[in-house]
Amino acid sequence: MLDSALGLDVTAEIQLLASSMVQGPWQVPVEVARFAVRYGARSVDFVRRGSTLVVSAIGGRPPGPSLRRAVVAADVTRPDDERHEAAVTLESAGDLALLWALAVPEGTVRLTVGSTAGAVSARRDRSGRVHLQETACRDSGMTLEMHLPRRSERRAVDWLRAACRYASIPVRLDGEDLRLGIVEGSHRLRIDDPLPCVVHLGTTGEGPSLRLVRHGLLVTRATVPGYPSFIAAVELAGVASDSGSAADHRSAVTPFLPALVDRVVVGMLRLGDGLPGLGRSRAMPIVRELLRAGDLGLRPAAVRRAPLVEVVDVGGRSSWKSLEELTSRSELPPAIDPDEVDRRPHGTVAVLDDESRRLAESVTGRRWPVAVPVARRLPLRARLAVVRDAVLDRLRWLRIGRTTEVHRDRLGPGERALTGLLEHDAMPPVPGRVHVRWLEGSRPPAVRGATLELGRDHPDVRRAVARLADSSDWAPVVVRAIVPPVWRVREHGST
Repeated sequence: MLDSALGLDVTAEIQLLASSMVQGPWQVPVEVARFAVRYGARSVDFVRRGSTLVVSAIGGRPPGPSLRRAVVAADVTRPDDERHEAAVTLESAGDLALLWALAVPEGTVRLTVGSTAGAVSARRDRSGRVHLQETACRDSGMTLEMHLPRRSERRAVDWLRAACRYASIPVRLDGEDLRLGIVEGSHRLRIDDPLPCVVHLGTTGEGPSLRLVRHGLLVTRATVPGYPSFIAAVELAGVASDSGSAADHRSAVTPFLPALVDRVVVGMLRLGDGLPGLGRSRAMPIVRELLRAGDLGLRPAAVRRAPLVEVVDVGGRSSWKSLEELTSRSELPPAIDPDEVDRRPHGTVAVLDDESRRLAESVTGRRWPVAVPVARRLPLRARLAVVRDAVLDRLRWLRIGRTTEVHRDRLGPGERALTGLLEHDAMPPVPGRVHVRWLEGSRPPAVRGATLELGRDHPDVRRAVARLADSSDWAPVVVRAIVPPVWRVREHGST
């Protein structure tokens, strides 16, 4: 790539190459760790010290000459032809991670590569100048001290957690082990051919979800529709270039996909005899994906022979049968959803959800009948609970609609104020003497002869009480809001 960029100045040339490999400074610590693992590091530690992230790799034999070339390529004060030649050499050797570390455009960076022969330390200052120093050293390994802005630091930590969870050596962040692996699925399968990978079965999705890693650290992800679903961390060291981009890694794994999927299907078939011991919830995803494999023409004969279908007889006894055995009968047992097995009709049924039944029909070429779940009869305790809830609902309704009068001794201060306003303070639109009767519940204000009935829980009444509690200035507004329209008409007619 660098050979095609000779028309650019070297600084722009390096930035162009870096943009195709890393998306920003926050990805550099992982690339340095990957470089260390590639050269035999036994462990990697990430430590946060304020705004500085320190990467320490113990063990291995990182090449000192590569660091010297990275110093030349990153130093903006060096001649352009020397910088270009050093960058080309680093690219061909797959050691560009050192250049990314020293070419970070912001802050200061210190990178040290040590071996039994001594240590080479490079420090890049804010001006872009890189200083090289050689010191005595007893331990092999490398250390990166990198200043990151707060936003880049957060992204760097998130990327560390995502990229290092598949590592084959201890990788820690502030002492926390980052090797979490894949948590989805019910079964773990290790495959060495055609590519080394760890596969997790019993997952759901549109197809294989691949975590493409190089030297144990994540590079990118890829989803491949059209195959049975599983999740795999696939090692591409030796297959993809150490200087390759994420797109290069996705292209590198493509030729191996058919063989990889075939090995996964073989691994799932080996679980066939153990399906009864998994439990229905864990077995059904594997059954579904094996039926999908047979539908796609992946080892269809083996899929038909495998005991993939749970059959429940009249007495509730469960057994697992192969499609080959079931289709040898004149009639297939009707299929019922796993969640409806307790409501199965009288007779023998096959436990298959809708998608599994459709796939089984495609594999066998037979139409599979569907069982209709019977109405569920609730046990006595549940039926009593239904009656109890209905009675309680009725009582709550009666409480809302009942007309029990509230004695005035039980009225609150705001309610007493509203009573006095309506009964004693003669003001329109109340015609003459009024008697106020307070009722429990939320009945709206109503007129009964010369009596004004107020449901104390009615929203308008509650608002009126609250207004009067705030200030007596609200009295005219409160009276007009509370008094029923019939009295307003009467008052209007009297005038």
